[in-house]
Amino acid sequence: AGTMLPQPTLPVLLVPGFLSSRLVAKQSSVNPAWEGQLIWLSLSKLGFQAMHSKGLYEDQSLQALKNGWLQHIMLKPTGDEEVAGVRLEAVDGIEGIRCLDPESLYGMAAEGSQIFGPVINLLQSWGYVAGRDFDAAPYDWRFAPGVLQNRDQYYERMLGMVERLNHSGKGVVLLGHSMGNKAVRYFLEYAKVHRGQPWLDQHVHSWVSAGGPLLGAPQAVRSTVQGMSEVRPLFSLSEAIVFARCLGSSPWLFPIGLPYKDPYHFVRRQGLLEVIVVSATVPGCVFESSRNRVMATVEISWGGRGGTEGLTTKSAQSFDGEQAEFEEAVNTLIFGGGPAELPPDASISAVVKEKGIHVDEGEHNYLRRLGKGIVSGFKVAREAMKGHKTWGVPRASSKSVPLAEQLAQAGPDKDGFFILRLPLVVQEPDKNFVTLKVKWRDASALRMEWLGSHALVAAGQSTMVPVKHCRLPGVAYDACDLNQLLSMECPDVLRIMQRYYEADPLATFTATDDCPPIHRMVAVHGVNTKTEVMYALRLNTLRLKIGEVYNRFVLDDEAQLEARREPGNLCMAGGIVYEEPVGSRATGDGVVPLASLEHCRSWAKRVDVRVEQLPGVVHGPMLADETFHQVLRIALAEDRTP
Repeated sequence: AGTMLPQPTLPVLLVPGFLSSRLVAKQSSVNPAWEGQLIWLSLSKLGFQAMHSKGLYEDQSLQALKNGWLQHIMLKPTGDEEVAGVRLEAVDGIEGIRCLDPESLYGMAAEGSQIFGPVINLLQSWGYVAGRDFDAAPYDWRFAPGVLQNRDQYYERMLGMVERLNHSGKGVVLLGHSMGNKAVRYFLEYAKVHRGQPWLDQHVHSWVSAGGPLLGAPQAVRSTVQGMSEVRPLFSLSEAIVFARCLGSSPWLFPIGLPYKDPYHFVRRQGLLEVIVVSATVPGCVFESSRNRVMATVEISWGGRGGTEGLTTKSAQSFDGEQAEFEEAVNTLIFGGGPAELPPDASISAVVKEKGIHVDEGEHNYLRRLGKGIVSGFKVAREAMKGHKTWGVPRASSKSVPLAEQLAQAGPDKDGFFILRLPLVVQEPDKNFVTLKVKWRDASALRMEWLGSHALVAAGQSTMVPVKHCRLPGVAYDACDLNQLLSMECPDVLRIMQRYYEADPLATFTATDDCPPIHRMVAVHGVNTKTEVMYALRLNTLRLKIGEVYNRFVLDDEAQLEARREPGNLCMAGGIVYEEPVGSRATGDGVVPLASLEHCRSWAKRVDVRVEQLPGVVHGPMLADETFHQVLRIALAEDRTP
């Protein structure tokens, strides 16, 4: 027979994690009809907004988003204010965290958006009464903790909630899930400063950390820099990046402390080639009609085993049948796949294409038109096999010309661009050509431009680089610390981190001598699930578009781990290094690495710490796990033993 579990009696305050409090619109000049309605999470509103027309911004000022739902969620770049005319607030009490979307799909979305619902149901099955024996402390998870207090008096109100729940004098258990444990940690420091240690001794029985990222998680940085993968099914990439980078709470989850003193991002050492397609002069290229669209594909060969990259422009702004003019702002092509320095055998070529069904002179021989169509189809298929994503029919192409040689023949303009003219392989090539503006920056120049330094990690800092290129032994990777990465990708987030975390002593952002002012703690979390710990990055290759937001760096799927013995529980895929269970070596819960989940072990000399590992239980759904429920039941049993 199983052991009889103790009867839970201690009151408990539930503190939800990131994205886990419902938010309603108290004010909305963006859509006044939404005032009083649920914004997070509302699948019906979010899904409708996801169907808007292409593009990110509504106007050229780049202030108003086309996605009205996202306009409600996003904050100003300072991370401490909402956009003009919008105010959201967290739904108070238990219903604010039971499930995220109780309304959409005629209520059917409620079950699939459960957060603390399983715990609430469990407590009620034990006889707990909401408001008397347990309560919830939802909060606006978009803001930094100091802003939460200044804006919503969140921690002051939390003090009152703890006092009301502690009507029996036994003390209150603080149960946080995920980022909710960061909120609990901040609350304990706030209470110590504003009420004193005796208040904590009287009112806080213990802290139960469920999946607590006590030292943060590398995945939080990836989501902020690359765009949150959790929202990608309903957002464009630009929207996912805006969503992740506008939040003042993002740095709350960034890795801190001794396990992360060394960098965990490794950047491939590369230069960057920028190509602007200016025009295509094509009188001898047999275009069917001036009413069709003209595009150009530029292909770069990096020489040797360096591979090739190709990008295609947007349609020309104008075409008179012989001359196509391209708008430079939307036809800037960024090639980031090259090496640190421009190889002498790197080359550039161009293909001019026609897209459309118009025929200026009227072709009445339908068999001949059919034959042309078949030939065009083969040309399009050949382009697709090269990875060129366009249905345009190739009409003429240039030969590959040495890039370094071309750049050496003329001086750059004031912006550093060289003018290149690539003759097309047709009759009279001197009258048929593509005009480009080209700028190359090697790795050293690029880093000086973006960071003000030729190097990444600080001079004298010794960091082993655990990754290498899968094919090219000469490719180097450099360690990149968090501040450098944020400075290059999202400097607003760096400023938020420095202002609202590093400068806030209650945030304990250094994770040194950070033992909380309590007597008891239970850390319960999943283990033995593959969890992200490091990343390899490379420069992005893309065509820039007006008003869109892009990453300078993307995950490097050509990186692999160096062969080494320690640590022996790492694997790598798609640019992400994971810790995975090997033998008796445990790993994290699929989101938070083990070192972060169990940082509380370092407090054991001053706090009664109990760690409960749940094998195979993953981070998000753990609140519904029956083994977790057993741990919680024991934690809520009355026990005042220090």
